[in-house]
Amino acid sequence: MADKVYSIRDLEMLSGVKAHTIRIWEKRYHLLNPLRTDTNIRFYTDSDMRRIINVAALIRRGYKISKIAGKSDRELRELILVQMDSTGVDEHDLINQMVDHMLHFDGASFSGLLESMILKFGFSNAIIRYVFPFMQNVGLFWQVGTIAPAHEHFVSHLIRRKFLVELDRPFNRPAGKTILFFLHENEMHDLSLLFYAITAKNLGFYPLYLGQNVPLDDLENLRNLSSLRYIFTVFTHSLEKSELEQLLLRISRVLPGRPCLVTGNQLRHHLPHLPDGFTEIKNPGEFIKILERG
Repeated sequence: MADKVYSIRDLEMLSGVKAHTIRIWEKRYHLLNPLRTDTNIRFYTDSDMRRIINVAALIRRGYKISKIAGKSDRELRELILVQMDSTGVDEHDLINQMVDHMLHFDGASFSGLLESMILKFGFSNAIIRYVFPFMQNVGLFWQVGTIAPAHEHFVSHLIRRKFLVELDRPFNRPAGKTILFFLHENEMHDLSLLFYAITAKNLGFYPLYLGQNVPLDDLENLRNLSSLRYIFTVFTHSLEKSELEQLLLRISRVLPGRPCLVTGNQLRHHLPHLPDGFTEIKNPGEFIKILERG
C-alpha cells in the first residue's frame, strides 16, 4: 500500500505535538524531512507520522527531544517497547496505536488491541477510557479530511462486531427487569446504544435490543410488556430542536407511563423540553446509578 500524504496539521492532530513545535524540531534537530509541493507546502508520509507519534510518546515519558531526535526509527521503537515494559502503556499510546491500525486498515491488530484492553481494564472501563475518546478523534479527523469515510466505517464495524459479541454472551434472564433499546427512524449510529445495552446487561437487566431505524409506531406492540422497566434511546443524527422535541413527544405517547432515558449530542446541543418521565443521561455513570437503584 502506498504511503498516505499528511499535512503538518494532520501530524499535529495525530500526535498531539503542536505544528509550531514540529517545525522547530525539524529545523533544530532534523527530526523529519518533509517533502514539498510545487507551491512549497510541506507534506509527510506514513513513516513521518509513525516517527512523530513515537517521539511524542517518549517526550510524555520525560525524554528530551535533543536526546532522541537523532535516533533511527528502529531505535525509537525499541525504546518505546522498553518504556512500555517498565512503566506500562498510557492512554495516549493506546489511542495512537488504534489510530495507526485504522490508518493501515489493519483489522487483526485493531481487534487484538481492543480485546487486550477489555481483558486488562474490563469492558466498561476500556470503552469509556479509550474507545470513545478514540472515536471522538476519528470524527474530528474525518471532519478536517485527515481520514476518509472508509476509515471510519472500517473501525466502526470492528468495534460494533465486538459489542455484538459482548451483548450476545449468555446470562440468566432476570424477571421483571427489561430495558428497551432502540433508535428512531433515520438514526443509524448505534455504538452508544450497544454500549449502554451491554452495561445494562452487566447490571442484571435484560436488554431488549431493537437496534437502528425503528419506526416509532411499531413500539406500540410493547405496551403490554409487563417486565419493561425503562426505555432507552440515543439522538446523534442532526435534527432541528422542534423535530427532536416532536420525536420525544411521540415516544411518550406510544409507550405512555414508561420511564425513558435519553442521551446523545443532539440533546446537549438543543437542550429540548423533556416530556414527563424522561431523563437525560449525560454520562455512563448517571445511567449506572439509575439502574443500581432498580
